[in-house]
Amino acid sequence: MGFVLRCSWTILLTVVAALSAAAAGVEIPQRWVLQELSHPDAYSFSISDINDAGAVTGSTYSTDPDILYQPYIWQDGEVHLVPTTAYWTKGYHINEAGLCLGVDIDVDHALHYSVDGITDLGYIADMFGSGLYMHGMNESGQFIGYRPLGAGVFQAITWDKNLGVVHITPDQSHSYGFDINDAGVAVGYHGTVNAHTAFMYQDGKRTDFGSSWAGSTKAYAIDNDGRILVRQYLAGITSFFMVDSSDFSSVQVAYFDNDEADIQVVANESGGVAFSWNTHDNTGFTGYLGWWSEEDGFVELSVPYDCIGIMLRTVNESGWIMGLSHDSDYNMETFVTSVGNELHIVDDRVIGHESIFMVTASDMNASGQVGTLLTFCGGDDMTVVLSPARAGDSNGDGLVNITDLLLIIGLWGDWPVGGICGPDLDMNGVINVDDLLLCISDWG
Repeated sequence: MGFVLRCSWTILLTVVAALSAAAAGVEIPQRWVLQELSHPDAYSFSISDINDAGAVTGSTYSTDPDILYQPYIWQDGEVHLVPTTAYWTKGYHINEAGLCLGVDIDVDHALHYSVDGITDLGYIADMFGSGLYMHGMNESGQFIGYRPLGAGVFQAITWDKNLGVVHITPDQSHSYGFDINDAGVAVGYHGTVNAHTAFMYQDGKRTDFGSSWAGSTKAYAIDNDGRILVRQYLAGITSFFMVDSSDFSSVQVAYFDNDEADIQVVANESGGVAFSWNTHDNTGFTGYLGWWSEEDGFVELSVPYDCIGIMLRTVNESGWIMGLSHDSDYNMETFVTSVGNELHIVDDRVIGHESIFMVTASDMNASGQVGTLLTFCGGDDMTVVLSPARAGDSNGDGLVNITDLLLIIGLWGDWPVGGICGPDLDMNGVINVDDLLLCISDWG
């Protein structure tokens, strides 16, 4: 053992200055460390949103018999319950400044909140319980979403400090608000069940995509440069465009024919777009993933050969895509991938745990932190934040030191993926010199 350690320290002195690709942020995380959400006065947490500082918000069941749902903020490893006397309050979003958005369902009011308390934003009107959809909030606290009117009909709504709550499309029976950027420009669509028109909304004015856009159009997202992601359905072809909100010029980024179904799309705030779709033929079902950005163009991403279905969750500012995949045995697993990387199954990669039955991810921030519910094979649940582990951290304590080196050396040899995650740093099924070098290059 002494000889091995002397050799290891020699390697350390020669390669410690080198940066691995993982440490440089080029690759997606190989493994994650777990932090559980807990509070003595609450239980059964749900996570709705995580910001780039790693702060989380959502709702929890309260131990107070006079309160059913209570919003909370998790930051720096601690849960802060938001003071409230309302019986049913749901938390939805948190922006980079730490301002949160929620709804008091008892009185149908929108809310801003922080750890210090709640600010009432006003009456939204007859939300029919928990049927309200709050799709986005910007750094000024403006939000976008849609509320139910009954009988399967929804109406787009927004709020800002000057106009209060606004029904964007009072002249339309079906309308949906989906995204709002930091300039306060909101997007969505309205129309009938089978024919939709995309719209842009700013400063109290709605602008519809006009007759130059044939077929049915929907606006899903707008980034902070004012580029709008629009879906057009025309003559059996589904196309996606990035549209400049200043002059409505457009660039087609993807298209799909009738054989490509279950198309899903998510975008980040920098104009990156992730796609998933599925096909079915005589050989069975197949799931696909794609990515578009101005830098990369459209790229089809690698998925396992036995993938029979893909469902997207989110894409972060680093271009890391998270979603759910089904294999040929109909197992559902949460994955992370990006351009140039293989698809990583998160369920196998939580340090200190064997393969987890299900990771139900809610959101992922720019550094790869994930707010999620874990379900273990025995049936127990745990609400956690998963943070990317350091490249050389074998035990998940956030440090890379002699303890990690000894753990790697002591467990040298085969280490099947799906066993206890940790010392196989590159997750290739064996602990060897490659893991030793990863540990040493990330020392400190």
